[in-house]
Amino acid sequence: MPPGLRIVRWRRYEAENYFVSSELLLRYVRICYDDHGQLDLFAETSAQILDQLVLERVFDSDDGDFATWKNAAAAERRLIWSAKSAATKLSDLAEEFFRRLAVASKRPMLLRKSTLHRLVEHAEPATIPPEVAEKLDPSGGAVRPSRTGRGCQCRELIRSGPHGNLAHNA
Repeated sequence: MPPGLRIVRWRRYEAENYFVSSELLLRYVRICYDDHGQLDLFAETSAQILDQLVLERVFDSDDGDFATWKNAAAAERRLIWSAKSAATKLSDLAEEFFRRLAVASKRPMLLRKSTLHRLVEHAEPATIPPEVAEKLDPSGGAVRPSRTGRGCQCRELIRSGPHGNLAHNA
């Protein structure tokens, strides 16, 4: 191995498992639809769709565990989410959430698997596990993350309507 090269192994299944959460997915929907006065149309629907997916995929359809998580305080919710979702492929959950929301709302998908990285800028820094900083910043804090980026790309999706062409957004 070349000098200075260090191999590290991540504990979770994929990168999305470090930042995708039910709160983040709903926050992204709010951000995308709030700018256009359409939030009321989709807030309840998106919450229902997400609850069903989380129950099925994260809690293996266990109503009791799901209810415990749903009714827990924020810190406990994050802990339960972290434990229960560690082996779940959260990119699949997120993409299916946006797919079902698109069908229910008769709108284009806000994000696909290849664009889920756009969620990161909307994540609460305190919810990102410490492992991410440990693995990505071997300098011990000397490197600061950039907050530049393309931002929320949902405006053109919403404007395009239910039959919009998504090829340029994917």
